[in-house]
Amino acid sequence: DEVKSLVTFTPNWRTVMSMDSVTLICNVGSAEQEKETFYWYRDDRLIYNYQQNFTIQSANWRYDRGYYQCRTSTSDISEPVTLNIKNRDLVLQRPTSIYEGHPLTLRCLSRSSFIVINTTFYKDDKMIKFSTSDTELHIMKVDRNVTGMYKCVQRLHSKLCDKNGTPISSKTLSDISYITVRAVVRPVVTFTPNWRNLLSGDSVTVTCDVGSAVQNHQTYYWYKDEKVLSVTQREFTIPSASQKDGGEYKCRIKSSDMSHPTRLEVSDAEVILQQDASSAYEGTPLTLRCHSRSEYNRINTAFYKDDKEIQSSATDSTLRIEQLNRQATGNYKCSQVLADELGFFNEDSAEIYIYVKGMMCKMFKLY
Repeated sequence: DEVKSLVTFTPNWRTVMSMDSVTLICNVGSAEQEKETFYWYRDDRLIYNYQQNFTIQSANWRYDRGYYQCRTSTSDISEPVTLNIKNRDLVLQRPTSIYEGHPLTLRCLSRSSFIVINTTFYKDDKMIKFSTSDTELHIMKVDRNVTGMYKCVQRLHSKLCDKNGTPISSKTLSDISYITVRAVVRPVVTFTPNWRNLLSGDSVTVTCDVGSAVQNHQTYYWYKDEKVLSVTQREFTIPSASQKDGGEYKCRIKSSDMSHPTRLEVSDAEVILQQDASSAYEGTPLTLRCHSRSEYNRINTAFYKDDKEIQSSATDSTLRIEQLNRQATGNYKCSQVLADELGFFNEDSAEIYIYVKGMMCKMFKLY
């Protein structure tokens, strides 16, 4: 699948005044995007601008308003983003998208030919802010209760005065905007098999889990150590991992936040102690595996905590703790007796430190 482009505005307002300036940017999530040729569309018609960014220097409410899309020769066309242009003396400005958990700024903007005496903001006809100096409304963290009809009202004086120093005109203007808050999806990067560390040569599938309700028909954006990957699928497989595949993986889709980083480690050792990728919380289970290279025959496996043997087996290379408690915190390692065509030998894994966190609160996923 092709990468889907994304149109953004700078400044990030959905509505601007006529004669104001706005820059449109086509983001394609590719490390090579500066070499691309870009194609821009307004209301499904090609605009003859082939740069990643283009600026409308003096917005015309008749010709520049509409929905904008972009693409490159190697990317799919973006979803449409609407630019509203109002030919009036006051507008209530809001960002192009508003997500739950994010900050929000609304701005009551009037023409520079006026002096603002005061600004009042309303939500669903109830006054929520009055100021003689501040023309913006800031909400630090948006929740669903922010949804509603917003209005700003300004008392304005003309900058032009008569011979007595009295403003030629004064008036009160208002504008409205309906705010809808979107639920934020934060993806989770998972590994299959579910180990956070591997031996070189192992296979692993990396998946971006965004919830079953939204994961279909999406373009996925992948990052490793903050660098863009060329993958656009929900999951990809590393068939034979090497140390260069180790690092922090993140993913997102257009309508989601960026996932938290999930680290994958790849070792060239003969034996490693693997820990499942879930965090170690009090009351939850934990599985450790003593993993050696496939060319060896495993004769015996022993596990140690703080240098004391806690399990030894000729058949079982895993250690299962059904319910963690704080006493499980410590340094763990494993040792295996292995055999090849030259005979028997003993290999120890590197030590890993496991810290058992306090009782995990019950959490719910919003899909």
